[in-house]
Formats: sequence, structure tokens, C-alpha cells
Amino acid sequence: MKSTIAILFYLNKPKINSKRKVPINVRINVNGRRSEIATGEQIKPEKWNSKQIV
Repeated sequence: MKSTIAILFYLNKPKINSKRKVPINVRINVNGRRSEIATGEQIKPEKWNSKQIV
């Protein structure tokens, strides 16, 4: 049986704090089942580059 896995890091923009930082969350999809987790990290939205590959 083949499994499909997708991982997406994204900003939770509605949760911006007084230092203008937003939380980074991760969404994990395994065979169509989704789970979202807070990473505990924060970043200023203008420094986030969703297209950059590390």
C-alpha cells in the first residue's frame, strides 16, 4: 500500500503579537488525514518566504 505525505509550514497571521511577530505552524497530511501543530517559533511576516527551499 502506497502512502502520501505532505508537510506545509505556514504563518498563523491572525495571531500577530505586540512585537509584530506571528506563530509558525506546520500542517501534516498523511493519506488525506490532516494534523496541524504549532512549532513554538515566531517570525515577522515580512521576513517569511514561503517559496524558499532549504
